[in-house]
Amino acid sequence: MTPLNGRPVDGIEAVSRACKAAKWCKSKATGDGKFSVETWNGGGADPRTVWIEGATPTNKLDRLDDLLDKAGFFDDVQRACKEKKTCRIAIKPNISVATFKEYKYYTDPGLVDHLVNRLNEMGYDDVVVVEADSFRSKPDVIARNIGFKTPVVNLTGEEKAPVDVNGKSINVSKRLLDADFIVSMPIIKNHHTMLISGALKAMYGTIPDRDKYGLYHLEESGLNIQQATVAVNHATPVDFVIGDMIETQDGNEMPSLGWPSPSHFDANLLVAGRDPLAVDKVMERKMGYPENASPIVKEEDDFRGHVPVEQIPIRGGTLDRIPGWKTVDPWYRSAFLLGQSITGMIKKSGINFTLDAVEGVVPRNV
Repeated sequence: MTPLNGRPVDGIEAVSRACKAAKWCKSKATGDGKFSVETWNGGGADPRTVWIEGATPTNKLDRLDDLLDKAGFFDDVQRACKEKKTCRIAIKPNISVATFKEYKYYTDPGLVDHLVNRLNEMGYDDVVVVEADSFRSKPDVIARNIGFKTPVVNLTGEEKAPVDVNGKSINVSKRLLDADFIVSMPIIKNHHTMLISGALKAMYGTIPDRDKYGLYHLEESGLNIQQATVAVNHATPVDFVIGDMIETQDGNEMPSLGWPSPSHFDANLLVAGRDPLAVDKVMERKMGYPENASPIVKEEDDFRGHVPVEQIPIRGGTLDRIPGWKTVDPWYRSAFLLGQSITGMIKKSGINFTLDAVEGVVPRNV
């Protein structure tokens, strides 16, 4: 385990207090309910800076290289890694959410493969792409079907590490606890209940338990999805975000209940930063939502102490809304939240009900 160069604190509430006393913070679980916390209060480069780069399907690899150079990605990797050959780097894209290859719910495989190749060429041998199960979805299988060339490690089949969250336990990946450098590489898109799916929620997907829906959407663990997302982001923190918004989905996230299907949207953007909250707050605004409209973004913002989006430095872009971007229909979102509540009541009643049965009727071609 590589600890942060910060001070030790006891419990996640102490992490929150340290964060609220600073302009920026980052923490990592170190075992026995303890965390290591780094803070920043000004001076030098602002760790909240967000970089935005225009990109298209034809020039995306060149634009990714440009973005990584401007944001200092490889310098960050070098600082984190004492020895290239043994440095453990984990990259977390969105994979398990894929249902149809033509629906861009997943991170562009070409971007991920290119990043892995760049790191390998520089001498970093221990670079893995990671994802965990979601319902019946097997990310290692789906990854091959949607075009990933790099093998994907399924965290659900690996060792788990429990982390205490105010008396409740959440499992995180032991591999990520031991990682020297973690990259969150999400597809940035709409989400039917959380409104946006970005850097913070990508790490929720690393929770190795298979039934995350039951545990956190239905709160069978005692934690909701927002609390679980905050916990995993502070136990296994992201070192760098590379967001894919070249080809994505706006509008409603999936075809359902008679509402229009999601629409393919060419936002033609890549985004990067060192702070997943800063990236998500900027993209939340650019997608047309009010600040902290996303429950996950609000939970993390409240955990740290409010950071106004206008105070986040942006390089290569602005907070202006992406022209033509459609937000999630509020009635559609309400219908999903109602269905979620009904599902929870059915499960609590003791009726023999499995979420696999629900997932089994979701059409897919991957």
